[in-house]
Amino acid sequence: MRSRLNELDKKFIRHQMRAGRMLAAFIFFAGGFYNVFYFAIPSFQISNRYILIVDVMVVLLGVFTWNRINRKYRLDLEADVKIVKKAKVQKKESFTSYESGSGSLYIPILGDLFPKLFNLKMKPTGRYYLIINNTRMRFDEASYNSVKEGDEVEVYYTSVSDIRIGIDQNSISVGN
Repeated sequence: MRSRLNELDKKFIRHQMRAGRMLAAFIFFAGGFYNVFYFAIPSFQISNRYILIVDVMVVLLGVFTWNRINRKYRLDLEADVKIVKKAKVQKKESFTSYESGSGSLYIPILGDLFPKLFNLKMKPTGRYYLIINNTRMRFDEASYNSVKEGDEVEVYYTSVSDIRIGIDQNSISVGN
């Protein structure tokens, strides 16, 4: 079954395109760094023709890299279609993870004297996973709590790149 992408789905797909943008920006930055050496260091002078060739190659490489990495995501946005597949929840997993760097080093003597400075606990965050079609997928707490093991859910995938967008919480049916 197919349906149209909503704004949240389009935002998610655009968010996935950030790796291609960042790699292309890094390539442009490296080319610009080369130009800084050309203009800033007088003994580094070479022919302007070579600098122009290098600059054109850097731009072409950056555009080609961006195009190849984000090609399927752009096709998903152009198609404006998501595929709906029914799947059974095989297992639920949840555990508490702690945010890195949120606590401080506990020093026994200083922790007793200055508990606000040296006795901070790390911030706990919940991680929620559903095993669907032998694949472990991470979900938010609301989606996790609305499903039970054995339920059938509708899982949304993009049409070209086949990435999971989410599940439909309104379509949950209790399995046998």
